[in-house]
This record gives sequence, C-alpha cells and structure tokens, in this order.
Amino acid sequence: DGRPWLVHEVRYAIFPEQSGTLDIPAQTFSARESTPRRSLFDIGGGGRQLRRTTQALSIEVLPRPDNFPGTEWLPAQNLTIEESWSSAPEQLKVGESSTRTITIRGEGLQGAQLPPVMFPPTKGLKYYPDQPVISDGESATGLVGSRVDSVAVVPTEAGRWQIPELRIPWWDTQARKVRYAVLPGRELDVAAGAATTAVQATAAQPTADIALNPGQGNIPLVSGDNSRLWQLVSAITGLGWLLTLLYVARLRQGRKAPKEQGTGEPGEQPAFRQLQKACASGSAHEARAAVINWAGALTARPQLGSLAQVAAVFGDPAMATALDTLNAALYSGDSPAWDGAALADATRRLRAIHRKAKKTGEDTLQLYPQGT
Repeated sequence: DGRPWLVHEVRYAIFPEQSGTLDIPAQTFSARESTPRRSLFDIGGGGRQLRRTTQALSIEVLPRPDNFPGTEWLPAQNLTIEESWSSAPEQLKVGESSTRTITIRGEGLQGAQLPPVMFPPTKGLKYYPDQPVISDGESATGLVGSRVDSVAVVPTEAGRWQIPELRIPWWDTQARKVRYAVLPGRELDVAAGAATTAVQATAAQPTADIALNPGQGNIPLVSGDNSRLWQLVSAITGLGWLLTLLYVARLRQGRKAPKEQGTGEPGEQPAFRQLQKACASGSAHEARAAVINWAGALTARPQLGSLAQVAAVFGDPAMATALDTLNAALYSGDSPAWDGAALADATRRLRAIHRKAKKTGEDTLQLYPQGT
C-alpha cells in the first residue's frame, strides 16, 4: 500500500546430534516503527517499539537406519566426489610424482562431517598425503560442505599398477534411501625412469666396441676426459650427501626437548580431563565433543570434526570399537545407556603411548598415520 519495508532475513543451519524430539524455542526480534518527518529538523525514528516472536517448533529427529552400511553417518541432499591430477597419470615414470586431488562435496553437510580419504598401500606406488582443506559454503538449498584431500603419488617400480575404487555410502534425506558416491579405480602404466633406462643402455653395449687386436691395444668404452668428468661429478655428489648426513645428525642431537608436563600440546590436558569426566558420567553427547577436541589437541590436527576422522587418525582397533559404540548410542532410536569405560581406557592407553614416544624421541607422526 505504498509503504516501504526493510526485510532482514536470518538463516540458521541446524544439525541434530541425536535422535528424538528437538525443541526449537521461539525467537524474538524488536524494531521501532518509523514516522514521517514533520519538519526539516525532525530526524524521525520516534515511532512505537515493535516486538515480534516466531512460533516455537518441535521437530522429530529420525534415528539412523539400521541398514545404513557406513561407519560415518552422512545424511545429505546430495554427495559428490571427483578427482584431478597435476600431471597426466598415464605418463608417469619411476621416481616422478603427480599430485592427486580428491574433492568431496555434501549438500546439507558441514565440511567437518565429511570423511577423510584413505589411501591404502598399493604395490609399486608410494603416497605422501598433504593436509586436507575443509570449508563451508551456501547454496539456494542451504549449507554445502567440502573437503579436499591431496596426495603426491610416486611410482617406485615400472609396470601396471591399480589404484582401487573409492566408495562412500550416504543417506539421501529426500528419497530416504542409501546411495553411494563412487570414484572409479584407475590403472597406471608406469614407465621406467631415465636413470634406469641409461643403466640398461650401458649394460647392453656390444662387446664389439672393444678392439681385440693385440697390435692396437684395448680401446676403452669411455674416453679419458669423460671418465675424469664423471669421477669429479661423483666426488662432488658424495661430498654433498656426506655434508647432508652430518647436518641431520647434529640437528637431531641439538633437538632435545625440555621436560614438560603432560604431552606438550597446548590445551591437551584440560581436553583430556573433560573427556575422562564425560566418560565417567556416561554422557554420550559430551563425550563426542570431548574426544574430537582431545584428539585434535594431542595429534596437532585441529581440523578433526567427526568420530570417523578420530578413528582414522589413531588406527587403533580398541579405539575404533569404542567410538563405534559411542556413535551407536548417539544415533540409536531408543537412546540406550552408554558406558564410557572402554573409551576412557583406550584414550588413556593411547595418551601413554604418545608420552612415551615424546620422551624416547620417536617420530610421533608414525603413530597417527593420515589415512596411509
């Protein structure tokens, strides 16, 4: 009716962490009605105060279906997975590397909820994973989470090697059925490297190049100038390796960390106490947040955001079983009582292993592989 309106929209993304009734309280917003200016000196804004309250909502959160095959619960509107390579994987040679980047996107999921990509050992190939990139965005239908995992693939042997298929189960919230995001497997035909080819070519030199006439003497395969050049190059290379080894040895001797309380990671001690408290009280909801927080502080990986990621980081069977039991208690329809003793024991044991490794100077990264 000729009146101007200012519309301010607030959007909330709500993620239930357990099944049952979710009560969303009413939201109250206030404003002041503007009035027409009576004169040039009237700044307006003296209208009445307005308060509006939304309707309270009660939502029934469905439990996780029993037939869902995955360990990580992924309810989404859509889930996609794709890959890219920094160089053509069909042209790889022994010793060369190519970066494989795998991107997972989930509509209706946070990036921290998406599972980490596992790179199982493959004959003839070595993997060197990088830190994942996790982000959140918006679309017309809501929140879109993404996770990008990159790994350097280095062939160690010539031949044909198989990278296995990657299959992630997720729950279609619209069709209410299990679906799979699939990245097909790939065969790599790895050629021999340049160094290997040179060695084979040298070994294949015909013996006819050596003169057997006693009157002429034996003619060497490599001229004297080239021989002296290679000897000089070999000496310089050997000296470089020797200096590198001496530097690494002195660096390790000087890297003796002072004695510290706890494990040395900032925030790890309070996070561990909070986790033990949640396990003792039997609070599954608090234990979930506490174990993710503690694992991130212990392993210096603050990007951890799900129980599946915690299980993948430690790679410990007892820890994985305890986390599966916790996950089942969170998403079970009848909400059974949860016993946190198994999780408390597993975390105490892994923490002790970490502290022992720190004291003895072991590489703690070997204790927590990144999906390798």
